[in-house]
Amino acid sequence: MPDIVEEIPIGYRSTIRFLERVAEAPGIPAFVAPPAGPDRAPDGSFLKSRHIAIISGPTRAVSMVRFLSEYNVVPRLVVVDFDSSAEEKIRCLELPAGEVRTRTGTYQGKTQGT
Repeated sequence: MPDIVEEIPIGYRSTIRFLERVAEAPGIPAFVAPPAGPDRAPDGSFLKSRHIAIISGPTRAVSMVRFLSEYNVVPRLVVVDFDSSAEEKIRCLELPAGEVRTRTGTYQGKTQGT
């Protein structure tokens, strides 16, 4: 199969995107039933006081950042061992704070407050 899906389905939204992209290749419909209350973010309050760092390859790093964003949790640091396109994918999530490091450079996210 020549299609490449570059996201690991971690979490509800990533699983939906994964199924839609896989179904798109052979041209079949992706039937996904939404859970009750899909607009409500999961309770991630227990993660708010944690300092989270993700050190990984680009596919896992982007997938984990997207998963944590479902809980409104921003990793303090993301280190990607290669592939500068991962930096752009993480930057597009418009996280309120945090830092992304690749071999090619550093992206400092917007900080909250003063």
